[in-house]
Amino acid sequence: WQADYETDARAITGQSEPVPFFLCQMSSHTGYGQSTPRIAGAQLSACASSTTHFLVGPKYFLTYVDAAHLTAASYRHLGEYYGKALHRVLVEGHPWTPLSPRRIRLKGSSIQIDFHVPVLPLQIDTNRVWLKSNYGFEYADDTASASLQSVSLWGDRSIVLQLNRAPSGANPRVRYAWTGT
Repeated sequence: WQADYETDARAITGQSEPVPFFLCQMSSHTGYGQSTPRIAGAQLSACASSTTHFLVGPKYFLTYVDAAHLTAASYRHLGEYYGKALHRVLVEGHPWTPLSPRRIRLKGSSIQIDFHVPVLPLQIDTNRVWLKSNYGFEYADDTASASLQSVSLWGDRSIVLQLNRAPSGANPRVRYAWTGT
């Protein structure tokens, strides 16, 4: 998609520099019978591995009128996020990174997640985002060796996940807004 976009844009404008590609992360997977957000994961991966792809942010916190479409107010809100990202990249000449994990550390039965936070402090918002079990965080490994007990803010840019025991299973994962309802 980006290659087609870039080819067409360069042909029309005559520019030689790369054309940046901005996208938002889909979050309507459950409306189509999917329990996990495979497309959202692929979008995140594409942006993480490219210098010309920019993930503006997720859409799980916005209001939908059906399984795929936002309300007018939510499209306006999403447009504001696009504006922030476009200004940062195209006007200021800096990369754009939305709120995202930077480092995850396991110590015993605690997991500390340090985030890139565009505007401090990191907050857990239960007014705009429906309150979910453990605020939408999950822990998983191949043997379900531990379960998530609590989630708390730690400082301006970190969250601590407390497990019921030190995990021992292979392929440990921390997930957020992963399992749809």
